[in-house]
Amino acid sequence: MTDSVLVRYLTTLQEVMSLDYGINLSSFFNDSALRPLSEFDPADRVPMAYADKLWQAASDATDHMLGMHFGKRVRYRSYAGLGQMLITCKTVGDAIRASADNIGYVGAGSFELIEAPKTLTLVYKPYSEEIPAIDCRIEASLLPFSQLSRLATGGITPVEVQLKRHQPENSAKFAELFRAPVTFGAKINAIIWQLSDLAQPMQDANPALNALLRSHIKSEIENPFTATFQLRKLFQSWFAADLSNKITLRSMADMLGLSARSLQRQLAKEKTSFRTELVKARLNAAEYYLKETTLPVAEIAARLGYSEPAPFVRAFNVQKGISPKQYRIKSLPNNTPS
Repeated sequence: MTDSVLVRYLTTLQEVMSLDYGINLSSFFNDSALRPLSEFDPADRVPMAYADKLWQAASDATDHMLGMHFGKRVRYRSYAGLGQMLITCKTVGDAIRASADNIGYVGAGSFELIEAPKTLTLVYKPYSEEIPAIDCRIEASLLPFSQLSRLATGGITPVEVQLKRHQPENSAKFAELFRAPVTFGAKINAIIWQLSDLAQPMQDANPALNALLRSHIKSEIENPFTATFQLRKLFQSWFAADLSNKITLRSMADMLGLSARSLQRQLAKEKTSFRTELVKARLNAAEYYLKETTLPVAEIAARLGYSEPAPFVRAFNVQKGISPKQYRIKSLPNNTPS
């Protein structure tokens, strides 16, 4: 995914241009000869070449604070599933390490972690040292992590921020936004924390949900980026995590960082629907649990998002022609013809 960028991430850029700089977006995209982001689905990815041109055009139309404005406006939803995964991590340190491992999901460069006896340094590396608007993009990538550590814990701030760029005008604004001293003309682009601070728990920590999202994001990074594929992997992870919560179009869309309507549109483009995929996923999972585990039927039903066993038994009967109990008995190794 390093050759493409998540559309949802880039929409923050047009938000900054409109709200912070008062730029008319229709005129901007027309003048830049770029396809407007509004024509993409938020779940889409665009080529890195498009992102490069967009950042350059935005930089030309604004000023040296563009990256800081971007970083200030980023919210966890800007990173879709990755953002939700980060805020459900156990500690701030876990979230930062997960960021370094999964930034390819967004398509905004890469991170390297340097751990010392008392500090952890998150070094940002753009995919090239010659990318357009490089300073803005570096700051746009680093500032959100200062905000994450502060807002998700109630107060953790970095020890120092290091930027390669020359010291700009109103550089004090950088320290104000990062909530830390900023060194300009440094050898690396990095944000540094005390290790002891990173042990602070995240306010929205949720181990089961975090494990599900990690699995889902890993599959997205390694496999085709289609809504159908994402939804299937999410169902699998959801069932395996045994969250025992009701599965709805809205809840799954939220997990994917989409609106329910956007998810429906994407699935329709791929010649399927939410209900079709849910029915398939439930049947596949039910067959696995009945064959490979000794879980009671009631527990399997709960794992698959049914409020009670009866609807699960009826649905299984319709699809397979026998009850879950009969299917389990039939699947036993010693129940084969002699």
